[in-house]
Amino acid sequence: MDIKIKKKPVKKIEEDLLTRLIVAEAGNQPEEGKIAVANVVMNRLKSPLPYLTRGGKRTISNVIQNPNAFESYTNKKMFDIQKDSAEYQEANIIAKKAIQGDLNDVTNGATHFLNPKVIMDRGDNLPSWYYNLEKRGIIGDHEFFYEGIRR
Repeated sequence: MDIKIKKKPVKKIEEDLLTRLIVAEAGNQPEEGKIAVANVVMNRLKSPLPYLTRGGKRTISNVIQNPNAFESYTNKKMFDIQKDSAEYQEANIIAKKAIQGDLNDVTNGATHFLNPKVIMDRGDNLPSWYYNLEKRGIIGDHEFFYEGIRR
């Protein structure tokens, strides 16, 4: 007897948050950079590490809303994005694919990313994790890292 397990549907708010995050964090990046941001969220969702999500419950919303996880959520700039913009529509396609599990992971499992130039140009220091996590690659202007220790 075949048993089919239904996946719990993702709420529209989750899709919207992921779409907005993609635009806010990688709107000026090539498509691969936008995909990479979605990959990081989905990799955090799958990670067993409790600090990568808010409140312990594994949802896209809790990953994105985790304190200081994503600058564009913390500073609320992701909420300035218009749903009818071309950038939102393009990112929404990527977000839907990520949620459905139809997006290749171009980050090799990365759970963190940043644009070091932006941080240093505003006079801030790079976060300590930048030096301690395993670097998985560079896509566009972003560097991607995994929560494991560097080999």
